[in-house]
This record gives sequence, structure tokens and C-alpha cells, in this order.
Amino acid sequence: MKRLLALLLGFAVLLAACGPIPRPFRLDEKDATSNPLLRLPDHGGIVVPPAAGLPDAQGRALADAVAEALRANDIPANTRLGNRQSLILDLFVADKPGASVAVETHLVDPDGKVLSDGTLNDARPRGGEEPADWMGIAKRVASAIVQAIKPESLAQRELLPVRIAVPEGAPGQGGLALMQALAYHLERAGVKVTEDKRVAALDVTGQVTQTPVPPVQGQETRRLAVVWRVANGAEELGRVDMANPLPLRMIERQWAEISFQIAAASAEAIREIVERNRVAPK
Repeated sequence: MKRLLALLLGFAVLLAACGPIPRPFRLDEKDATSNPLLRLPDHGGIVVPPAAGLPDAQGRALADAVAEALRANDIPANTRLGNRQSLILDLFVADKPGASVAVETHLVDPDGKVLSDGTLNDARPRGGEEPADWMGIAKRVASAIVQAIKPESLAQRELLPVRIAVPEGAPGQGGLALMQALAYHLERAGVKVTEDKRVAALDVTGQVTQTPVPPVQGQETRRLAVVWRVANGAEELGRVDMANPLPLRMIERQWAEISFQIAAASAEAIREIVERNRVAPK
């Protein structure tokens, strides 16, 4: 079992359209910008571009801090990609006398309608190139945005349950074991799993592939890859990819344990996709 866990620690998890996320598995070291899997739409939420009026590094740091403060208030936010359903929070910083700054905020909807305008004054932080330097200001910005957003908006939207299909391509009858393991870990992560087709739910499908690679320590080895897709009807909302070389003998003999570890590594990433696709309560 220890050998299995050591090998599985190499699994790479890539989450569509979101920033770096701490994982118990190493992220893929390949250039993420060239990977089309990372250019999928972030469905809704608030996008915070780098703040204008500051040097580039400081503008990015303030945007990162504001996005973090919004997430702390249960509002999905990032500083990278959005789509036609995302709100945009523009920030502009101007120096004021006495080592202080004025931070203007403009929250607009996908049609360009202004939802909130505001200005706050605060002391200019020391340094300014790290998100932590701006966190005091960021928390004030986030608080104003939370108050400006109506109750039926992002913070109050409901999580849809998910329906998990039996993944294709698993060895033998292993697809069922993988599906059950994922359902277990998603439930633990706070995502409801349903089998009822009459219930509005997001669909989670999986594909397992094995590709021969050069032997490792004399053992026949396969590159085991798992792709999860989360969709709402015909619209794909996000995708999670995992891959790692494993001995073929281990795949054939220890699939139950492997399934459990794959599901554990996937659940949080899938939960984040579900989180970003909350729906207004009926």
C-alpha cells in the first residue's frame, strides 16, 4: 500500500480556468499556457483584472488580494478568465497626499451595466508587490461588493447536485469502483450526488486510458490517465485531468486502491467547478 501511495503522489491535477490550487498531488510542470485544457470557460463568478494606476506587479497583487477576500465571503472570484456570465470588478488606484491612496471600484455585469461604484481611501501599504500587502484594503473592497450584490446574486446561489456516469475505459469492471469512490469523496467535499434523472443536476463523466511507456525498474508500465468532465446539458463547464505512470501489474491487481486515490485527488477540483456554477434559488 505504501508503494502504491508513493507512485500515486505523482498524479497531476489540472483544473480548467482557475488559479493554482494546493493539492496533495504535484501539479504538472509543463507550460500551462500551451495546454488547451486550461482555457475552458469559468462559468460566472467575478473576474478581477489587475488594478490600474499601479506598477504591474502591484496591480496584480491588489487584484489577487481582492479575489481572495471575495472568495472568503463565499463569492467565486479569480483574476484570470471569465466568460459571458462573469461580472467584472475593475479597480483604479490613485495616490493622495499623506502616503495614502484612493481605490475606485466599478462592478459591471456581462452587458456592461454598472452594478456598483465606490471609492475608499486608505494608507498606501509598504511594499505592495504581494497580495498580503493589500489585504486590509482588499477586505474593505470585498465588504462593499458583498453589500452591493443583491441577495439573489452569486453569494446566495445554490449548489446543484451531480450525477456521475460510470467512467469508460477502466480495467475490467473497474469503472463502477471508480464511480463509487468519486461519489464518496464528493459527498465528503459537500457536493450532493444523485442518481435521480428527474432532478436538475450537473453531469460528471469520466474516461480512463492506458498508454504503454518505457519500463520502469524492469516492470511493464502504463501511463494511466483519467479525464473528468462536468457539464450542464450540452455545455461543458470544466474538465479535470490526471495522469501518472504505473506498473501494469499494479493497475491490474490494485485497481480498487488506485480508484480510491484518483477519486480523492479529483473531488476537490470537481467541487470547485460545481461551486463556480451555482444557480439562483427557485
